[in-house]
Formats: sequence, C-alpha cells, structure tokens
Amino acid sequence: MRKVFPHRILQKAKHDYGRLGKATNELRDIDVYLLEADYFRSLLPERMRPALSPFFEKLSKSRSIEQKKIARMLRSKEYQRTIRFWRKYFALPPAERPEAAGAKEPIAVPAGKAIAKRYRRVIKDGRAIDDRSPDEWLHQLRIDCKKLRYLLEFFQSLYDPQVMQELIRHLKGLQDNLGQFNDLYVQQQKLQAYVEENSPPSHTVLAIGYLTGILGEKQKSVRQRFYRAFAQFDDAETAELFSKILDEK
Repeated sequence: MRKVFPHRILQKAKHDYGRLGKATNELRDIDVYLLEADYFRSLLPERMRPALSPFFEKLSKSRSIEQKKIARMLRSKEYQRTIRFWRKYFALPPAERPEAAGAKEPIAVPAGKAIAKRYRRVIKDGRAIDDRSPDEWLHQLRIDCKKLRYLLEFFQSLYDPQVMQELIRHLKGLQDNLGQFNDLYVQQQKLQAYVEENSPPSHTVLAIGYLTGILGEKQKSVRQRFYRAFAQFDDAETAELFSKILDEK
C-alpha cells in the first residue's frame, strides 16, 4: 500500500497504530497465562502446584497495573487526538490530484500485488526452515503469515468468497501451529523473568523450573509438527487457490 497513501500518512499510521498495538502486548501475554492458570498447574505433580501461587499472584497484580495503564492511555488527550485525526482523514473525499503514485489505481491492482508478494515470502521463508534454523525464523514466519492473513481478510470482498474462505482456512492451520510455538516461547520467558526479578522461595523456583522444562518439551513437539503444517499450506491445492484469485484481476 506504499504507493496508495502519501508518505507522511504512512509514517503517521505506522507510529500511531504501532503505539496502540504495543500498548496491549503485555496485558495480552498476562491474560494468556491467567486464563490457562489451571492448565499450567495441572502439568505439575500435585504436591508442587501450590508453589506456583506466588507467580500467579504477581501476574494478577501486574495485570491490574497494565489494565490501568491502557485505561489511562484510552482517556488521554493524545489518544483522543489520534482517533479524531484518523476519523477525519478517512472521511475525506478522494483527492483530485493525489500525491501518491498509485492512488488512482483500481484497488484490485495493489491488493493483488500485496497478496502475491506476501504469499511468496511465506513460501520462501517457510521452505528455508529446517531443524538447524533458529527459533527467530519461526517467529518471523508467524509475523509474515499474520500479514498475509490481514491482506486476505481485508480484501476478500474483491474475490470469490469460497476461494478466499478456503485460502484463509489453509493459512489458519499454519498460523495455529506458529502461534502455539510463540505462546510457549513467551510463557517460558515470563517464568524465567519472574524468577530473576523476584527471588521467590526455593520451592517456587523448583516448580517453575519443572514447568519451564515441560513447556520447553512441548515447544519442541510443536516445532516438529511445523513441517507437516507448512507442507499442508505449501501444496498444489493452496497454490492453485492463490492462482485463481491473483489471475482473475
């Protein structure tokens, strides 16, 4: 979309929407943990489960702090100015002489180019991953898949709805795998950070170490399932579906 909107608008969008996204990251990660608290306890021997209580109590307090931060941000004058700006901007009529080179192109042209580019990147990056690849490669692929999903959903009204639904379904299987891999990584990091920053009692440290080990094994298992999930996306059927939507415009 870089040639559709003026450069200054793109830069402001990156800043404004990036800021809003980052503001909710920590709260989202905490919520994932708290919603799964009973599951995490169930992974431990029964005698060790109470030792996790200090960790979840700390998370609950952190959640309250993060929620208040977001509430303050949503009430802030800066946030209100940001929302007013974008509401006003998107309500403007199309410029008669747009400064962006691609602003007068039919929307299907940049949409098709963006979808094709993102699809090729997902395929290229996914095929490059093997057992020796660092975890960061899977994290980047997850982001690439997320961007492709956004494009497919945002522009789906331009294409055959059945084809788009099938494409999104195919992509979702891969996203589920990569999302689970990322969540397990974040959960281990959160546990380790808690131990380093809070010096909990030894029985809590032991329980967290035990849980971290289990989550690490689960992450390895999810990574092994990645190859099958990616192969199901990187197949002839999915390629044909993409060809249908990219060739029809």
